[in-house]
Amino acid sequence: MEEQDDDGRPAVPMAEVMAEMPGVWRRLLAAHVPDRFGRCSACRSATGSGETWPCSLHRIAMQAQQVHEQNLTRAIDTDRDA
Repeated sequence: MEEQDDDGRPAVPMAEVMAEMPGVWRRLLAAHVPDRFGRCSACRSATGSGETWPCSLHRIAMQAQQVHEQNLTRAIDTDRDA
């Protein structure tokens, strides 16, 4: 069964939404990098320790990049077929 949002529409995974915003996922990938302890340098909390890298934002941004590249490939292939 397909997940739905509060309005009953099919839910769209965050990576698919973010794929349409290359500036966002590129900034996330640049910022959310591992520190020398294997923790995300951008996800630091008040205690100083961040989420174990790769953090959830880095994973979503990577998925968004992959979706973006797949969409570009499809667009190029469609142009060739036309």
